[in-house]
Amino acid sequence: MMTKWLPSMMEQWLTFVTSLEPRIHSLTAKTFEAYHASKSSTIPNVIKVQKMADPYVQGARKFTQPYFNQLSFLDQIQVIYLQFEASTLFPPTTTSNLSDFQRETTPIKEKSVLKRFVFSSASIVALKAKYTENLECPLHPSRVEALSAFLWSRYVVAAEANFGPKKLNLLLHAVNLQTRMDPSLTRNSFGNIFRFATVILYIEERNGFVGKVRAAIRKIDNEYVKKLQDHTQQLDFLKETSGIFMKDVVPFIFSSLCRLPKYEMDFGWGNPMWIGQVSLPFKNVVVFIDNKSGDGIEAWLT
Repeated sequence: MMTKWLPSMMEQWLTFVTSLEPRIHSLTAKTFEAYHASKSSTIPNVIKVQKMADPYVQGARKFTQPYFNQLSFLDQIQVIYLQFEASTLFPPTTTSNLSDFQRETTPIKEKSVLKRFVFSSASIVALKAKYTENLECPLHPSRVEALSAFLWSRYVVAAEANFGPKKLNLLLHAVNLQTRMDPSLTRNSFGNIFRFATVILYIEERNGFVGKVRAAIRKIDNEYVKKLQDHTQQLDFLKETSGIFMKDVVPFIFSSLCRLPKYEMDFGWGNPMWIGQVSLPFKNVVVFIDNKSGDGIEAWLT
């Protein structure tokens, strides 16, 4: 079976694409539409690409089924229609309002290294138990919280020798806003509807990580989202964050793609055996992805 990789390209600041491998002879032209749509995706919004791909998956499946099966199930095919409402919920503003905003988080020019760390279900349970002792509330940390705390502790050991214990770090944890609005948006809502929960830590701060990250994420609720719909609140946040970066603060980004039905995607030749992550043009980025069985997690670190 002949395949050809479609190249990923950096087209503008903070923009990169997913790597799709369309099978030319077995897919319709909709696959190429999914590829071009993915060129506008930004971290950590893989949700956007997946939603765009859902209708195309159904279309590809329909054309690759045997003829009689196609006739038998043709009336059962349901097309998912995306809802383009992000610009209504969060009205765009003019770029003139960003005159004081300086982009300090530009893509790195040197080559980055991507590493994968696999955590089994047993190791995740052990980490959750370990970091429960550091919480001031009886709730256990989530899988992502426990793994974030563990990877942060390993980063601290490596970074302390290079930067010293007084170096400031800005932790950014991606939060999906669609489920934090009231009423919640449907899974068919299309757009970059996410927010970063921010925590500032010194490298020497090894304890209390889970509690601080959880507190920052809990601040992003329905009332918080309502304030974001006022563009002045968003601009103030961008300018404040820009000021922090200008103070030589090292960013560390966590993003979780867990619980997304990635392994249910079927373009006509079956569900994927394994889903990975491409290298990102930024340092200190961790992306969590469920393994195929759903009980373990892979952490992809750039």
